[in-house]
Amino acid sequence: MNTTKGREDSPVSLLSKPSLGSPLPAPGSSDATCRPRKVARAERVGIPKLGAEVDCIAFPYFRNGELVNIKFRALGEKAFTQIKGAEQIFYGLDDIADSKEAILVGGEPDKLALDEAGIRNVVSVPDGAPQQVKAGDPDPNDAKFAFLANCAQYLDRQERIILGVDNDGPGKARGRTRPPARAGIDAGGCAGQTVAMSNAKMPTTRC
Repeated sequence: MNTTKGREDSPVSLLSKPSLGSPLPAPGSSDATCRPRKVARAERVGIPKLGAEVDCIAFPYFRNGELVNIKFRALGEKAFTQIKGAEQIFYGLDDIADSKEAILVGGEPDKLALDEAGIRNVVSVPDGAPQQVKAGDPDPNDAKFAFLANCAQYLDRQERIILGVDNDGPGKARGRTRPPARAGIDAGGCAGQTVAMSNAKMPTTRC
């Protein structure tokens, strides 16, 4: 496997493989929370940042109950990869399909931790927070924010969007992106609010 590029397998074929199927709760979340979302261990996944194949935790991304993408996070290290060419959408997208208020967080473990607390109208960005925000007007063609355009119809339904970001540089940068505007989406009368986590961050960000 080429460890310098994203996986080329289709999300559906990967999810059916024996090497991706053993349930593995995300740190801070129980099996009861993670199992329905098919969070699982994935063996020997090529991670570009590490230049090696390592065991990972896999986060499947669904829309309307159909698998769209899988994100892999190395066990014990903060390194990731996704399915090459897969469409970028929010993690947990179906949980805001019928909501009027959505909470946007910066990682799948944060989303699952809020699930654990009984807060379901939460989605996570697929690629973390940027280190900094580009100066000037938002670029609707910025690939980093393609997931916003891909999920525009879900955001359009929201009367209020809360950004739950880490209280660090990347988190604050994400909080300044104004998601609907970054994607060139008309937010209409949607109210926005940014909530910074504590300096210690959420405990689930350690995985």
